Amino acid sequence: MAQHGWDAYGVDIADEAVNLAQDNARKANLRITTFVQDDAEFDFGTNRWDLVAFIYSGGRHHVDKVYQSLKPGGLVVIEGFHRDATKQRKIGGNVVFDTDELKKLYTAAGFTIVRYEENVGVGDFGLQQMRLVKLVAQKK
Repeated sequence: MAQHGWDAYGVDIADEAVNLAQDNARKANLRITTFVQDDAEFDFGTNRWDLVAFIYSGGRHHVDKVYQSLKPGGLVVIEGFHRDATKQRKIGGNVVFDTDELKKLYTAAGFTIVRYEENVGVGDFGLQQMRLVKLVAQKK
């Protein structure tokens, strides 16, 4: 995001991941703001963000927080694993979603679904072909 001129913020519980993101940003001569923190503890704020993304990091438990934190017209993007992917390998439940689960959660919270997919693609962990879940939803 920073490469495209956005003010980029990142939250991860793993300090190694945050350090790697900061190192990559420095190498690319970019500035990002990072937090070593559990997303459940992170203060999302109110009408603060244009975009919130959960990339293999959840999104199920923060629907209302995300809605409040987005500016009008803001987007939430989520990518995770479909429950079917757990047949191939063990995957932590926070990033595993049932059929239409995210679509239902975000619609019920007042979001407009811009795009929703449950297709086979290369998963972030293990880099194998598996069924993924992808959501783009917009705050009204």
